[in-house]
Amino acid sequence: MPIARADQFCSLRYTRERGLSLSIHGMSQQPAPRSKPIAPRRDPCQFAPLFVLAPARSYTSVVVTMIGQHPDLAGLPELKLFSYRTIGELGASLPTYWIEKGFAHRSPGLVRALAQFEFGGQTVEGLTAAQSWLRQREHWSGANVLDVILARLAPRHAVEKSPENVATAAALRRLACAYPNARYLHLTRNPLTTQASTAKHLLATIPEHPRLGEPMAGIAAWNDTHARILRFAATLPADRVMRVRAEDVLNDAPAQLRAIAAWLSLRTDDAAIDAMRHPEASPFASFGPAGSGIVGGHDHDFLRDPIPHQVAPPPPLQPPSGWHGEPRLWRRTVKIAQQLGYGDGSARSRRRSLQKGPAIDPEALRDELLRRRDLDQAARSAYTGAPVEMARLMEMDSDNTAWLMATVKHTGWPGHSMVGEDGAHAAWLLAQHADMNPTFQRRCLELLQDAVERGEASAAELAHLTNRVLQASGQARLHGARVIGRDGKLPSAWSQNPRNVDSRRAAVSLDPLALKLGRASVRRRLPKSARSPCPSCGELIDVWLPAPGQATRFRCLACGATGAVRARRRVGPPFASI
Repeated sequence: MPIARADQFCSLRYTRERGLSLSIHGMSQQPAPRSKPIAPRRDPCQFAPLFVLAPARSYTSVVVTMIGQHPDLAGLPELKLFSYRTIGELGASLPTYWIEKGFAHRSPGLVRALAQFEFGGQTVEGLTAAQSWLRQREHWSGANVLDVILARLAPRHAVEKSPENVATAAALRRLACAYPNARYLHLTRNPLTTQASTAKHLLATIPEHPRLGEPMAGIAAWNDTHARILRFAATLPADRVMRVRAEDVLNDAPAQLRAIAAWLSLRTDDAAIDAMRHPEASPFASFGPAGSGIVGGHDHDFLRDPIPHQVAPPPPLQPPSGWHGEPRLWRRTVKIAQQLGYGDGSARSRRRSLQKGPAIDPEALRDELLRRRDLDQAARSAYTGAPVEMARLMEMDSDNTAWLMATVKHTGWPGHSMVGEDGAHAAWLLAQHADMNPTFQRRCLELLQDAVERGEASAAELAHLTNRVLQASGQARLHGARVIGRDGKLPSAWSQNPRNVDSRRAAVSLDPLALKLGRASVRRRLPKSARSPCPSCGELIDVWLPAPGQATRFRCLACGATGAVRARRRVGPPFASI
């Protein structure tokens, strides 16, 4: 979607779980309550900040702080202001896991910046005042809040680098819409060292959550993020985008910093460049007050030692230790890395990544299937809804999918005679959760159908996977088996010809739908509604997610605004009849 059209998306549109795109329609116009400050009318062209675009673990903390020490610039910590539509949504995204560890806000960098520039400094009192100020403005957009900071910093230009800015295309559209005159520095780091740094960081911060799917998952995240940045940069005028390798900035700081300053049309004298080489002088180059719950805002390794150090040259582009399967992922990695100025990706390394592994013996295959099944079920049973847990589930599913792809390529579908009924069931479970690769999931459906015809797999499992693939492609389910929460109940998801659903279920040895729903209501807690800011006043309201293609009404108790939430059916790849 062209970024030039991003202004068309600055509307009352947001996304909720299960891939449903929700829009507010028929909103009655009523003034927002006077108890909260009204978001000021803003001029998008008033400020022209510099946004550094890079995934996490790309040396962004040290590089951005170095750039921000230029006399005409002001380096900011991570603000995370464009990850969500409103400040309220940002604040509500703090995972329970981090709350239990004493963290007080989803964006400590934002609280610290407001305390520094708006409330007299980063004291406990200033941080408390900044948090109160944000709570009063939960209905404001990130751009409204950033404008306040930019006005305090003027005539200096701000430098900001939240990795969340590049985590989604929606966040990048918000940037383009909010600041059409902004400039963007695309900061890169070698994919191998980025993945290794990410894995090390997660092991240090959340050791109780094992990092599954590495190194493939970390490399895939590097691919996706830089591909997204490259697509975004291609829509901008050439003079508003500059790309630089972080390794070059750290190993040849004077030349690289002078080139960045020249691109920004700023001073390039020795005094200005020397100031940029001292990020430790930044007010955000140390931890916040102990016990305040607001201590970060930058990478903690940087906060412990903010003095820049030279780093090792980028390593050759060879598959890292532990790499298996995913030949297309590695080829894509090499292509993007070369575009960003890393290595030449020797043909030998690529061939090594494509070599087939040794044959898998049935008993070892069964053991591995059961091991992955147990991890899958344990992770889903412990899931509480926290974003970090969702990320772990996605990583686990990605790893399982990559492994299953390699397995079925070598052995075919693992049927009853090969791995036993429990092993075959485990293989089906991994395919059922391969939602991030719909092409492979459809391939599994074909293999499973053939296995059922040969008596090597369960017809009930075929029915469940059929439903899964149908729904992913935007079509109604055949057996109505999926249970969703709505209006405090657990009805079945939409299905084809609901009157005959029980006869179709009986044909594949599934219980009647009513019995299925009865068991689900006993096993699960009653569902809760989604909490979303009212588009009129910003207060949180209860909204029940409608079924795809349908709508539910809502009314805000705070301001009286009414409207409807409509869910569009997901559009997926074409589905061949089975």
